[in-house]
Amino acid sequence: MVYDILSCQKYNYYIQKGIDLENVSPLEDFWLKNILSMVPCYLRSLNAPLELLVNEIREDYLLSIKTAILKYTFRDSRESDKDKVKDLPPHRLEVEVLPKPWNKSFVHARKRMRDNLHSINPTMLQVLYLWHVSYKDVRLIDVQEFHSREESMELSAFQQIVTRHVDNARGILFKNWIPEVQNIYYQGFRRKLVPARSNMAKLSSFFNCVAALMTSQLQSLAIDSMRDYTSLISQDPQSERAYEHSGFVLHLILEDREIKFEPDFKLYEEAFINVYEFMLRSISMVPRLETKLFPEWPGSQFGSTLKPIILPEILEAQQEEVRRVFWAECVKPKEYVHEYDKYAPLMCHVTLEGNWCTGGEFTTLGD
Repeated sequence: MVYDILSCQKYNYYIQKGIDLENVSPLEDFWLKNILSMVPCYLRSLNAPLELLVNEIREDYLLSIKTAILKYTFRDSRESDKDKVKDLPPHRLEVEVLPKPWNKSFVHARKRMRDNLHSINPTMLQVLYLWHVSYKDVRLIDVQEFHSREESMELSAFQQIVTRHVDNARGILFKNWIPEVQNIYYQGFRRKLVPARSNMAKLSSFFNCVAALMTSQLQSLAIDSMRDYTSLISQDPQSERAYEHSGFVLHLILEDREIKFEPDFKLYEEAFINVYEFMLRSISMVPRLETKLFPEWPGSQFGSTLKPIILPEILEAQQEEVRRVFWAECVKPKEYVHEYDKYAPLMCHVTLEGNWCTGGEFTTLGD
């Protein structure tokens, strides 16, 4: 107990007398100004109490600084190192082992990654910048055109629009994006940022990295386009955009005294689902950059085109959502057909036409 009291007295003595204030940075005026700005105006008008509080702040500041200096000066470095090791998670404790048995393999792997991944090459950064500035909003299907339509579509018209959208997107990729990427690497050759052709192994690894980067960008384009298309078909019935889609035209024909739909629902389902495959095929024909820069480039083990990969579970989830919504929307047209049951004796080769909307409504256009 006596030892603790003496230790506290020595500690306080060092704080009060043992530290020269010449080496202590004073309280900055703008710090004090910021502190006082939080005090209400009617309290700042009390000059005497305010001056006492300012002096107390300055004293507390100096006391805190001297205490921190004292703790740093008399700290036990061994104890702090032990505490640091204890705070490490179990999977990081192996890093503290000395000597490090894995150091040689670590240095070798780091060198290989630095030589082969080219992750800090300025041309890679420019390709990333180009995509996120100019092409991140490009989509294989422009859903806004469907939202802005006022007339219902035939299935064939829908397929033609989808084909036109995908062709336009491919044109942007082939006529704009790829030439701009080529230009970046032309400039990189001039500035000697691309490995020389004399070192084919390093140049091949460089273009493999370019292909990986461009493939990743195509994958993001495909995933975003798939999600937009799914959202076009699968709208929340409670949302404001649920009825923006103009819907599709269904023809009702009388065949052998039975009313049938034309086109058949299976054809609609197949057309809607095939859009995903069509989008994925369109981005799987983009050439690798080296085949555009060097027509005489020897064949690569990875082929001459980029190969963006969309995981099957992602594709299946999008397709399944469209199927679910599609068959749920088919209920209304099937129910409407029963409206003609009472006219069954009078029916004789009558052609009916209906408007099938994605909001769950079905109305006839004529009979």
